[in-house]
Amino acid sequence: MTKFFTLLKAGMLAALVPMAMLFASCDNANEPTNIAEGVTCGAELEMELSGGKIYVPVICSVPVTCSTDVDWITFDPVVAVPNSEGWANILFTVAPGPQAMAKVYFKTENKGIAMMKLYRGGKPKDPEPGGGDTPGGGDTPGGGDTPGGGDTPGGGDTPGGGDTPGGEIVKHDRFSISESKVVRFSPGNLQATYNGSTWSWAFAPNQWDAIGYTSGNNKINGNGSLSEPGTVDLFGWSTHATCCGINNSQNYLDYSGDFAGWQGAIGGGWRTLSRDEWKYVLKLRPNADNLAAQARVNDVSGLVILPDEWVLPSGLNFAGEPYGFATNQYSVEEWSKMEQAGAIFLPCAGKRQGTYVTDLSSKNSVQSGMGRYWSSTPYSTTESASYYVEFSSGYYSDCSTFIARDMGISVRLVQDIE
Repeated sequence: MTKFFTLLKAGMLAALVPMAMLFASCDNANEPTNIAEGVTCGAELEMELSGGKIYVPVICSVPVTCSTDVDWITFDPVVAVPNSEGWANILFTVAPGPQAMAKVYFKTENKGIAMMKLYRGGKPKDPEPGGGDTPGGGDTPGGGDTPGGGDTPGGGDTPGGGDTPGGEIVKHDRFSISESKVVRFSPGNLQATYNGSTWSWAFAPNQWDAIGYTSGNNKINGNGSLSEPGTVDLFGWSTHATCCGINNSQNYLDYSGDFAGWQGAIGGGWRTLSRDEWKYVLKLRPNADNLAAQARVNDVSGLVILPDEWVLPSGLNFAGEPYGFATNQYSVEEWSKMEQAGAIFLPCAGKRQGTYVTDLSSKNSVQSGMGRYWSSTPYSTTESASYYVEFSSGYYSDCSTFIARDMGISVRLVQDIE
């Protein structure tokens, strides 16, 4: 099937706020993100009004879970089940606001993900050539302080310049998490090691390290202990009811209460990012789209996050946006240079349900693995879930989705910088 999504049933639009829509069919070869196993969606949905409600039909043979990278769209239902004709009708409620674009994801249990773009207030028009902030204008490529200009890529401490004039890699470790706050990330995922009686806490020796199925993750015995010595790096949401999330209970009620975090265990002023802070560093800070992307490091899949000021080391490449784990691939030696320059790597370390671990990155499968990282923010309407960052090949959320608190997932901490 090369062209798709012209499905609008009679009477389907009766309850809609009047608005103009565009369902754009597209070619599989050019828009693979619109097709996943068991689900097909439209390429684009254009709303000329600044908000409202609209039913969106999605062709699917299995249940799909809806999510988005913004907070101004809600779905009813969030989990849509196909009818006897092989499609599901989902009500999108779009909050009023300025012109903006959102990515909407339809995910299946088998990890398939389809994506469509929704434009609130219409699709932006291309700028007229020769304008002030456009190509050829004053503040643009070719201008003084821009790519190609004097203080620009190719210069000492600026994007694209690689190393400094003397060949030394310049490290920047500042990541904006709001308009006024800056942090540095820990040098690896959080790990807790049990020697049979006491726990010790540290960060993984390498940014790509993940414990996986072995050692401590599959040896958790009740709340706060292991059946034998080992190391844990997949934690339930940490509350005072649990030992820093080291618990094999799959009952979310055992994780009730306020967030306690891991700062007391590791010390050093390390803490967990909130939902809004994750969202800002991934999607809202200046140049955000070019400062995060998927990658493979030492044959491990994951997500690369770059500091606010980024100087790409000479001889290396980096492509922003997700695009799949194969987009950016680094050997240990190449990653050492990226790391020296300040890059952060979040590996696909999987998830733990009780003592069963799944979704790890595989050395033999480039697109394998899923990464999940806790925030400190509870889901507002229930103590059963909390917000988290999730990514798989070609997709990552900005902490707009939530997961059951009993799920064991990764933790990457930060320190505030004055």
